[in-house]
Amino acid sequence: MSSNCKLVPFYHVKKFYEEDSSVGLGLRMVPKLKYEHLHINSFSAMRVDLAAKVLSESVSHALHLRGGEEASETARFIGLKDNFFDCLNVHNFSHGARALKPFQMPYLSPTDFRLKWLKEVFLGYLKDWKSSVEQPRELKKTEQNLLLLSCETRFGLEMTGMSFLELVPYLFSLPDVQSFLSQRLCQDPLECFFGLQRQRATHIIQVCYCMEAVSRWYCRRESSAFPKVYQYVGHFMFKEKVKSHYAIDAATSGNADDYGLTCSEMYALRYPAGYVPRTLRRKLEKCKKKKIELLNCIGDMQESDDSVQSDSTNWIKCVDRGGLTFVNSQTFELFLAMELEVRSHLQGPGKPVNFMSDIAPKVKNNEDVLFCWSMLSSSWDEESSKTLFKMVVDLWLTIRGYSNASAWIEKYKVSQMKSTQKSKGIRKHI
Repeated sequence: MSSNCKLVPFYHVKKFYEEDSSVGLGLRMVPKLKYEHLHINSFSAMRVDLAAKVLSESVSHALHLRGGEEASETARFIGLKDNFFDCLNVHNFSHGARALKPFQMPYLSPTDFRLKWLKEVFLGYLKDWKSSVEQPRELKKTEQNLLLLSCETRFGLEMTGMSFLELVPYLFSLPDVQSFLSQRLCQDPLECFFGLQRQRATHIIQVCYCMEAVSRWYCRRESSAFPKVYQYVGHFMFKEKVKSHYAIDAATSGNADDYGLTCSEMYALRYPAGYVPRTLRRKLEKCKKKKIELLNCIGDMQESDDSVQSDSTNWIKCVDRGGLTFVNSQTFELFLAMELEVRSHLQGPGKPVNFMSDIAPKVKNNEDVLFCWSMLSSSWDEESSKTLFKMVVDLWLTIRGYSNASAWIEKYKVSQMKSTQKSKGIRKHI
């Protein structure tokens, strides 16, 4: 596809995913982007949740930052689709404020700013896209279709957008309507009903007679939830089993003695480096006896975003909507030293290790880690320094353990060229 004389191909997202997960040690810019999101089949192509993860704000920012000018139009298209999804999926009154996403705030007025954005920006983008492709007279109709969204997709987006623009003002014109949640609109029951009628080849008059009864039946149905199943894989057993059964080489690309981080991993490291002090601060604030000394120490680890000057902060500044924690250079050097020590135990062949029993003592006794901590805690009292150091290391290793297990699961998917969804648990399989 092509928009504004620039390509909008899907391989930009695939290329970013391959680069982001190439090292395979768990540090990724977009960890929610999985194998099944990019390798779809006839069943997964109909799943909206997979499309929502690909057409998301984080993927758009990542392509802007790492894709260069070549992927700029793809990043713009994904960003517009993410805002479009948010406009039509407002499901409660608090999520928008909690997630700091203005497009997911509840509708409180018939003149909401999102209606203007939907009409002028999103629908205008689709109209300009179509006109720019149809402008050259030398292109055949089949060639033009290859540069556009499919007719069905484009018509569906335009019809949904225009219908929504008319529906919201109408709802607020009704008495006692003060707010509106767009996710409450659902045409799935109608699609299901007409699909059944088409299977039966029922005459349209019979369909009209039973429409009212069927609609009442659907309204009485209770909405069912589809719980997500999470698998927590033990690192000690999982690594050896995957290596023996699926022949996945534990060594990563490049020299085994070179434990340097790629540019993407440096970007990704900034996020958990700010997550750790933020989580510890919230945990201490919820305690009945607040430890003021530890809270003050955690405050010294943080820094305002204006004072942080480093290339590695570009990613966290892109994805920050106002709620992320920025750490100072000394704190980031500490996490960098801990990460290098962790990677020295994960890279290359060798027996599997347990993060808390094997790696934790090595991290706590590493000279570089101790030096960075001494520079950071020079003004703290000794007891608070020891306590907070243990809490930081333990929480960091817990995060890295889960991310490393997730990386091994992605390796398994790539090696088998299939997703783990709708299949037995990996631990039962091996």
